Amino acid sequence: MSVQFKNLELNLGKFHLGPLNFESASSGIHLIKGANGTGKTSLLRILMSRTAPTAGEIMGAQMEVGVVGVEPWMMGSWTVKENIEWFSQLLGRKPTAQNLEKISKFYEQRFDRLSLGQRRQVELSFALAMNFKILLLDEPLSPLDHEQRKIYSDLITQAATQNLIFITTHQENEFSDKAAKVLSL
Repeated sequence: MSVQFKNLELNLGKFHLGPLNFESASSGIHLIKGANGTGKTSLLRILMSRTAPTAGEIMGAQMEVGVVGVEPWMMGSWTVKENIEWFSQLLGRKPTAQNLEKISKFYEQRFDRLSLGQRRQVELSFALAMNFKILLLDEPLSPLDHEQRKIYSDLITQAATQNLIFITTHQENEFSDKAAKVLSL
């Protein structure tokens, strides 16, 4: 499963993105690089069907997509466990236990009471545990400390052997030398 953009454009007032032409590999890490404000997150919103492009087309992204960092999606007043159970029911499948072990210490805590780094660990662990064929990760490691960056960098790299993963970044990072393809904005 690859994703292809043909003459993709987005116009929002004075902001203009594109035209973009890009074809992904069927799996692997795909970096979307650019300075702040160049449209990296906007492109992810198009891929998750939250924003319609002004022109062009996308092929291959019409399946379940896991998203981390683009916008909040876990319920703040629910515990981590309640969020995992509810989203698992909504998706109609159970997450793999392996990736959830890393966050079991947070299960009984309300999601909105976790630190930003802890919330990102929960979101990444759940997205990886659900084995989405396409993952959209917006600056996924930015709120993590050095130890957690290493752990999640390894998990994302491992998941990329079987899944298509788009990662936004504005700087060189742990994924720069592991990217199957790079789209510079």
